[in-house]
Amino acid sequence: MARKTARVGLLIAALAVLSPAPAVADEALWPQGAITYSWHGDPARGCAQVGVCGVQGALVLRPDDEVDLSGGTLELIDTPATIRVRRTDPGSSGDCIDSPGDVPLIALTAGRHGAVRASLGGVASSGRCAGPTAADLAPLALTGTRTRGRHASFDLRSSLPFTAGPYSGTLTSTLVLKPYHPQSLGGFFGGSSTCCSAGGPRPHSVLVEQVDLRYRVALPASAVTVSFAGQSGPFCAVLDACGAVGTLRLGLSATRGTLDIMATRRVASRLPRRRLLAELRAGRLVLEGGLGPSLAQNEVLSETLTRPGAQDCSDTQALPGAVLLNAGPLLVPIAGPRVPFALSTAGGPESGAGIDVLRTHCAGPSASDVFGSLPGPVLMRGSLATARLLAAHSTLTLSGARTFAGPGYSGRRSGSAVISLSLVHIGVRTVRIREGS
Repeated sequence: MARKTARVGLLIAALAVLSPAPAVADEALWPQGAITYSWHGDPARGCAQVGVCGVQGALVLRPDDEVDLSGGTLELIDTPATIRVRRTDPGSSGDCIDSPGDVPLIALTAGRHGAVRASLGGVASSGRCAGPTAADLAPLALTGTRTRGRHASFDLRSSLPFTAGPYSGTLTSTLVLKPYHPQSLGGFFGGSSTCCSAGGPRPHSVLVEQVDLRYRVALPASAVTVSFAGQSGPFCAVLDACGAVGTLRLGLSATRGTLDIMATRRVASRLPRRRLLAELRAGRLVLEGGLGPSLAQNEVLSETLTRPGAQDCSDTQALPGAVLLNAGPLLVPIAGPRVPFALSTAGGPESGAGIDVLRTHCAGPSASDVFGSLPGPVLMRGSLATARLLAAHSTLTLSGARTFAGPGYSGRRSGSAVISLSLVHIGVRTVRIREGS
């Protein structure tokens, strides 16, 4: 029986068949082997200027649970991953060991004669250790083969060199996916069962008054600065953070966009527009949360890290991405005299989800250490009086000041921005919805 473990990451493979091939039946596959990214500081790529010539490391992804093949999609339930980096400087040395929270995405494209191209992407990186970023590793692809027939196998054993800023490296795969046929589970999982009785409240309809607000948003150039230092304790040695101090600066360019906010209230009968807007000003309507579309940004991340007996590590990364301004906690309705706002950012190749926006080619704290776990990372927060939602023009002050303490590093972040909101549309309507269905 396949071992079922907690879901750590997803391995999603979209099979685009470029030549006629038999349909692949749904089945379970068993992975064997590993995917290994290995790297070292390369003088030919400027490792001396960055300060990482004495760095060598590897990221190993070793899947050890079954893979479900369903509808042409492969899903890997569990992928243990380990990062090990060795640093050797003239006056000091150390080892950094980390484990990333996610695994890369892999898109498989089937070609002629059973050939397969595996495009690697997602959030694989060197984590808190010195090494490649997710943007460095995302474009890499492997070649392999796929057997034909009712039960397909995938052989992704291959190797290719890569470069990542001041590093050179090799991507090596020994991964093979073979058909797996576990014994019948029976017992607790077998047989038939009866679920979900037809009891419960009968469906009924209710009236809901809805107010839709749209704003033009102007975000000025701003920055978040993070000052950090290695903590004492067990993680200090594990992450090679003992004695390290540094600064990260995430700069955001000025940009413009729109923000939509929706507020609702259940009513017995339709309310006049003026009264409903008065109820909104008083904070009696429920805000379902507002989310603006991604505001195009040119994000620039720079880092300087200093440690005793070692050359300073200094690096700058351009992060083409976006910022999001949302009103209220997403998916959590709120009501009251003030509306919370949050400015979050996402950069890199995975459309923003899970990308570490604080990673350079140097070691240092992760975005989850500094900003907290997902959803996020939230760079700045602020609030606006609910009554101001209907003002023609408002200014919203956001602040990113807070302290943090994560594995290996602690410190403080700072930053602020004053955002301009211009109300351009007010929509009021009554909708009838069914509840209990």
